[in-house]
Amino acid sequence: MSRKFNTAWSQMRRMPYQALAAIMVMFLTFFALSVFALISIGSIKILQHFEASPQVIAFFEKGQDVSQEQISKIKIELERTDKLASFKYVFIHDPQDI
Repeated sequence: MSRKFNTAWSQMRRMPYQALAAIMVMFLTFFALSVFALISIGSIKILQHFEASPQVIAFFEKGQDVSQEQISKIKIELERTDKLASFKYVFIHDPQDI
């Protein structure tokens, strides 16, 4: 094993620029590969996050757009898909009611 290291060392001393060029090419190759891998993994994680938590907001005016029964039917249909994390119903008060 030491014979191989001695041969490599003597070759590097004979042609230092070629050895430096080979080292730089290997470094840049592994660096570019690492950057590409990190960007790919990061993109996958970001996409998984946004795919897992889509948000849909619907506004209904109480008593005018849809009835309470229709809202409960919509909630039940969405819960059947198993893609619903939570369902929050917020009704808007009419300014005349206050």
